[in-house]
Amino acid sequence: MKEHEILHELGLKHPTENVAATRRAWIEAKLTDPRQFDEGKYKKPSDRLIMPNFRLTEDEVEALVTVLLGMREGEMPESYRFKTTEEQDSIYEGKRVVRKYNCTGCHQFSIDTLYLNDGIVLKGMVKLEEDESLFFQLWEDNDSFGRKAGETVQIETAQIKERVNAEGGDISSFIIDYHVEVEGRVPEEAKVFTPPVLYKEGKKVQSKWVFDFLEQPVGLRPWLDVRMPTFTLPAEEATSLTRYFSVLESEEYPYEFIKETKSGYIAKKEEECPGYLADARKLFESKDVNCASCHVRGSITPDGEPSEWAPDLSLAKERLKPDWIKRWLLDPQLIQPGTKMPKLFREGVFQDIFPGEPEEQAEAIKDLLMNLPDEMFVEDDAETDDE
Repeated sequence: MKEHEILHELGLKHPTENVAATRRAWIEAKLTDPRQFDEGKYKKPSDRLIMPNFRLTEDEVEALVTVLLGMREGEMPESYRFKTTEEQDSIYEGKRVVRKYNCTGCHQFSIDTLYLNDGIVLKGMVKLEEDESLFFQLWEDNDSFGRKAGETVQIETAQIKERVNAEGGDISSFIIDYHVEVEGRVPEEAKVFTPPVLYKEGKKVQSKWVFDFLEQPVGLRPWLDVRMPTFTLPAEEATSLTRYFSVLESEEYPYEFIKETKSGYIAKKEEECPGYLADARKLFESKDVNCASCHVRGSITPDGEPSEWAPDLSLAKERLKPDWIKRWLLDPQLIQPGTKMPKLFREGVFQDIFPGEPEEQAEAIKDLLMNLPDEMFVEDDAETDDE
């Protein structure tokens, strides 16, 4: 909407005819579509309006207009002030720390969102862009669109009403370009060299581990070109960032009870199913599962190029949340579409090794990872001799 259109709707020819009505109408228009006043104008990129579209409802716009027009000199009445919850304070403080240390310069904190003309909203990642369309990989099931997480769909540019890009990961495109141009890799291969995506990190990682990692980073992926720097964060800021990840996903904080690591848990499992952990290990080491063929285990590394390796399983007990491990094992694509981790546990498989449903098999591997025996971090003499 142009300025003259706002005046026309009010029946005015000039804003001075009714300053109050003009002011109110302009604020309503600005809150409804902040960048509409750039339409039809040539501006340098640095001069264009930058206020984001918050997609406010009519009631929300009305509430903000009331507050803005009611502002006068002096203190605002307490009853008019927005009172934040403890969770909201945690998110605000966490975002402040993220901005301070430019965490988004390396890490991606959210995913892409497409608002289509027919009202459908898609969440995921743009995989490839062409002149008149793009290929979009869904990270969430979308019943309205009739597609599942992990599927890649082609969307015509004309279908897209608005596109909101993922927040962060600014360095990733440069890393991918390097490996494509210098090493001749395809973009999907090159992505393994980029810093990890932190979308929904609070559901994945234990809070204590996050805090310790922020204070003293350790190598998780030895193949990465870039490393997490040691910022020497004050304990208060490390705490704020740790709390931020948990609160953002409505996870427990600060205390997490990890029952899988407590005495008596495995004993009860063994009582119910004798040889439980030993059978879980057989499944772990079986030919068609063989976790160690990809995953690092302490000082033991898999065969092949480091870029083909997967994260260190020796850290799983202290780092990962058991519920996340089980969900990941059952269907990795639902959590991180495009991951190289295969879906291993399906109906009727591995019955000769660990009889049961996929959920029971995934549960067993999860319990093993939370209780890995020391000998699994020592290379067999036979393996050493072969090398």
